[in-house]
Amino acid sequence: MGYTNSIDRFEGREIRAVEIDEARAPLVKLAFELYATGDYTLADLADELGDRGLFSRPTARRPSQAVSVSKIAQMFRNRYYLGYVTYKGQEYDGRHEAIIDDETFAQVQTFAAPACRSTAWSRTGGLTAKSIASISPPVLGST
Repeated sequence: MGYTNSIDRFEGREIRAVEIDEARAPLVKLAFELYATGDYTLADLADELGDRGLFSRPTARRPSQAVSVSKIAQMFRNRYYLGYVTYKGQEYDGRHEAIIDDETFAQVQTFAAPACRSTAWSRTGGLTAKSIASISPPVLGST
């Protein structure tokens, strides 16, 4: 999401690349920026992005639809948006342009780790990322 595949032809050869999706990349960046504030639940963010026009690409089998909470959580963990690719467990600099800067990605990670494990809370309880991150586990042995 936020990128498109392209095929260029040069001297009779196909050169495949990944390019920024001019329509969707700004919304992906906005998703990271809004979530980094800690004021949005994943569900709120999914609604906000849907209102702004971020939908999945239609396929032959499925029509375009609103981006799901789980897809947003997955996107927040994906370092591809920083310009990296992973191949056989190793991370490499990609040839594609990054959509997100390191600082925003790191800020999202402080909220995304607990929220991604607690998507049911995010959907049903309306807890924001800040409130989830601030919940401390109970002390064992206390009553």
